[in-house]
Amino acid sequence: MAELIVILGPTASGKSSVSLELARRLSAKGWSPELINADSMQLYQGMDIATAKLTPKDRAEFPHHMFDVSPPEMEMTVVQYQEKARSVIEEIISRGHLPILVGGSMLYLQSVIYQMEFAPTDEQIRKDLEAELDELGAGALLARLRQLDPDSAERLEVGDERRIVRALELYRLRGRGLDEFNKQPPLWRSCKIFGLEVDREKLRQRINSRVEDMWDQGLVEETKRLRGKLSTTAAAAIGYQQVEMFIDGVITKQQAIEQIQISTARYAKKQMTWFRRDKNIHWLQPETAVEQIISEARL
Repeated sequence: MAELIVILGPTASGKSSVSLELARRLSAKGWSPELINADSMQLYQGMDIATAKLTPKDRAEFPHHMFDVSPPEMEMTVVQYQEKARSVIEEIISRGHLPILVGGSMLYLQSVIYQMEFAPTDEQIRKDLEAELDELGAGALLARLRQLDPDSAERLEVGDERRIVRALELYRLRGRGLDEFNKQPPLWRSCKIFGLEVDREKLRQRINSRVEDMWDQGLVEETKRLRGKLSTTAAAAIGYQQVEMFIDGVITKQQAIEQIQISTARYAKKQMTWFRRDKNIHWLQPETAVEQIISEARL
């Protein structure tokens, strides 16, 4: 039997609902499930509405880990996440309980599931490149990357600002870019990986409804409270930039909502492109996922 259960999928595919229902079913069968967050933005305190974070009431039903572990003004890198999440999983297993890793942040998930060693970093090089990004724009940096490392550049778009900076940082440090993300390393632990697959049009409808609900739940107030306090990574959460433009009178409420919906749909497409590369994922429909996970994982 697998030591670790993983539930992943694009944003708005129903991962949180499936994981909670799975935990309820397993608890009724005598298991002691504990859930671990694998959403890079739900790691940050106070970023609740924009990230569709489970409420404290929902999280009180079962042990939930790796939520609200960092203040929003501090960076939590994937390397830090890998170390903390693995430590949590090992501790859960040591108590004879069942860890369930849930989320949609591609690299963060991969860092835990697979035996991944991350390339070196240099804070000063990163800061210099981020300054160039602000001054010259992502297009200019991507053009430079095409000259230096066409293989890395081919896999990136202008919107992938952080990865463009990372690729250039790696090139300066070791003469090559993002090749470590191409590999399919061995599993870190015995696990079963399940992905939730939703019809494209249905997913788009879910995303649109979710964004409208976020606005009604207080996304504007949350943005005002966090404005100027977010780290570079946290500020990349979809929603805050668009709401700030609304607050400043640059765009209307409807334009802000539509821009968030479009950006979220694009991100969901990017998630699926990434996940499709992983042949270890068992793809399920959300409506029948709980039964299939219990059956396939022999729980």
